[in-house]
Amino acid sequence: MEVGKLFFSPKGRINRKTYWFAIASLFVWYVIADMMLESTDEVMVGLGGTFMFVQLWPWIAVQIKRWHDRNKSGWWYLITFIPIFGPIWTLVELGFIKGTPGANRYGFPLGTRSSYEYAPMKSDEDYSYIPPPLPDLIAMFAKIAKSDGVVSPAEVSLIDDFFITILRFTPQMRKEAIRIFEQAKSSTVPYEVYAKRFYQFHQENPVLLEVIVDFLFALGLADGVLTAEEEILISQTLVIFGIEYEAYTAYREKKQQAEESPQKRKTAKDYAKVLGLTEGVTSEELKKAYRNLAMQYHPDKVAHLGSKLKQVAEEEMKKINEAYRFFQEEYRFAD
Repeated sequence: MEVGKLFFSPKGRINRKTYWFAIASLFVWYVIADMMLESTDEVMVGLGGTFMFVQLWPWIAVQIKRWHDRNKSGWWYLITFIPIFGPIWTLVELGFIKGTPGANRYGFPLGTRSSYEYAPMKSDEDYSYIPPPLPDLIAMFAKIAKSDGVVSPAEVSLIDDFFITILRFTPQMRKEAIRIFEQAKSSTVPYEVYAKRFYQFHQENPVLLEVIVDFLFALGLADGVLTAEEEILISQTLVIFGIEYEAYTAYREKKQQAEESPQKRKTAKDYAKVLGLTEGVTSEELKKAYRNLAMQYHPDKVAHLGSKLKQVAEEEMKKINEAYRFFQEEYRFAD
C-alpha cells in the first residue's frame, strides 16, 4: 500500500503487520514532534506543534483501516475514548486478532491477488484493457454457467451477446473477456468473492445491481432449467447485493408448488437428476454424488451468508436426502 494512502486515506483495509509498522512510524513522528516542542527555539516549537497536530489524522486513518480488516465500521475507532476498557480493547483487537479471511465489505486483504490478472493482452490499453470490476462480473458469469458441470451453447451465446450488445466490447476486449471467463471457470476462488467485489464498486447503484441479477437469472434459465447449483449462486447474489428479486421469488414459489403437487409422482429419472446421475446408478456412484452434494449444500456451509441462503440450502439438502433414500431403497443398496 502506498505511504500516502496508508497514513491519510480511511478507505480499504490493512493487516496486523502493516498496522504495527504504521503505529511504529507514527510513534517516531510523535517523539520527534515532542522533542521539537521541548526546544527553546520558537521556530522549532512552532514546527513541533504543527507536526503534532498533523499526525492526528494518520492515527485515525490507520486504525479505521485496521477496523475494516476486522470487517467493522470505522466508527469503532470511537471505542478508544472509553476510559481504560476502550484502549485495551482497541490494542487487543487491532494489534493481535487476524482480519477476516477473503474479501469483506471493505475489500480484499492487503497483498492478496485475484485468480486472474487484470493486465491487458496487448500494450494498447485503450482497446483491450478491461478495468475492475468487469473481470469480477465476467467471473460471476463463468461460475453460474459452469455450476451445473457443463457450459451450454445457449449460455455461451447469451454471454457473448452481453459482451457485444450491453458492454460494447471491441474484438480485443471480447478476446480478453473470453480469457478471463475460461480462467474463472476452473478457478477455486468462491463465487461470493467475485460477487462481493463487484458489489463494493456498485453498492450505490441498486438499479444496476437488479439488472445484473436479471441477467444472471436469464443465464441460469438459458438451457431451459434453473438447476440447484444455479439457484444457490443466484441466492448468494441476492444476499450479497441486498436486494429482493420478484421474478426469482415467483419462480421458486411456482417450482415448489409443482414439486409438492400430489398429481406428480417422482420417478428414478427425477431423483437421478437431483443427484446429477443417470438412472442406472451404482452404489459407489450414489455415495460419491451424495457426499459431494452434501458438502456443497449443507446449510452450515452457507450460514455466514444469512438466513435466506441457509433456508435455500436446507431445501436443497431435503431433495438430496430424499433422492439418496429413494435409490437406497429402490436398489437395496447397503449403507
